[in-house]
Amino acid sequence: VHRKRKDLPEHIREQFDELLAKTPGTHRQRQAEYIKVVFCAEDEVARAHLVETGISDDTSVEIVRGITLDDVVAVGPYRSLDVLKDGSKLEISSDDEEAQDEPTAEDKPSEDALARSDADE
Repeated sequence: VHRKRKDLPEHIREQFDELLAKTPGTHRQRQAEYIKVVFCAEDEVARAHLVETGISDDTSVEIVRGITLDDVVAVGPYRSLDVLKDGSKLEISSDDEEAQDEPTAEDKPSEDALARSDADE
């Protein structure tokens, strides 16, 4: 989601400024009004994480940098995410808890491993 710079915690603004300082651009770009963040659940509280995005389409956005596989990302209808703020209380549904128990990409064999096992047969 995009959040106004002034509505984000100071550490997010500082991270954003450090990131932009490494890339060429004008001072105005460094003072961008909107910043891309993802909200993650930390002790059932929403915490903003500065993210760098990659390719996207109508339904998906690639997150290149800013979260890890262990982070629990807050998802939901646009209206819910639009009003979410850093520090907001989150309610984790039982469906969400079951999804956390599903195998992750790390638990599944890689395509290389599958290709090797097919070649062995």
